[in-house]
Amino acid sequence: MPKPNDLLFIEETHEYFLGVKRLPSVSEVMKPLTEVSLSAVPQRQLEIARDRGLAVHRAIDEYIKFGVFNEEVAGYLDQFILMLIENGLQVIESEFMLTDGEYAGTLDLIVKDEQGRLGIIDTKTTYVIAKYVNVQLAAYELLAKYNGYEIKWTKIFHIKEDWYELKTILPDTEKWRNLLAEYQNAKDQYFD
Repeated sequence: MPKPNDLLFIEETHEYFLGVKRLPSVSEVMKPLTEVSLSAVPQRQLEIARDRGLAVHRAIDEYIKFGVFNEEVAGYLDQFILMLIENGLQVIESEFMLTDGEYAGTLDLIVKDEQGRLGIIDTKTTYVIAKYVNVQLAAYELLAKYNGYEIKWTKIFHIKEDWYELKTILPDTEKWRNLLAEYQNAKDQYFD
């Protein structure tokens, strides 16, 4: 089993490496779904949304790991803290890279609920939640389980500066496996 600390992520190119082997990311494998969904959104709007999402993810991670409260995204952090308290959740891992040797991804949060069950929470700052999040969560759930986490549930944490929604999402494992197989087949054909 690959160890998470053996996994290297190059942020500028959004690439994962396990040793010298380049691994596709969850988002790379999901491009056939995401490109169709995002094709109607103007490029500048996508860039603004991406930058906001990255800032919020980074701020949540810094708050969890170092206790740093970033005032620039204070509303988002307030909602994050409120979500944990109101739902009785304890963060186990934050911005945690995992691989199974075939693909890699960074899970936003692995948490423990009041019953001691582990769950995955994926944070979204978008205006609406895309229909394909169940496929993304399936990829993350499979990675977590492969790496020994006994995941019992998956949720989306939809967050804005003044509200949040924590919504249970059932992973679509079959669709993820089909997408991964299509990606690998296309890659194999390209290199033949």
